[in-house]
Amino acid sequence: SNVVRPNDNLRLINLNSEEITEIFVYNMMGELIDTYMVDQASEFTFNANHVSGYYLIDVKTANAKTTLRYIVK
Repeated sequence: SNVVRPNDNLRLINLNSEEITEIFVYNMMGELIDTYMVDQASEFTFNANHVSGYYLIDVKTANAKTTLRYIVK
């Protein structure tokens, strides 16, 4: 897990720049709190402007899905 402070930026790297990547951020209750669409970029940065807790990030393309975790302290 990655640990960040509120308002830190999170950077996702190694995205497939040939495809559209959808990014979904969920809180520990499983509620969807942010959605991003990344079009043909190999990395993406967003702000962790959430309350303290555990979060899941689903990174989806047409052919793959990865789930990442991070903690805001």
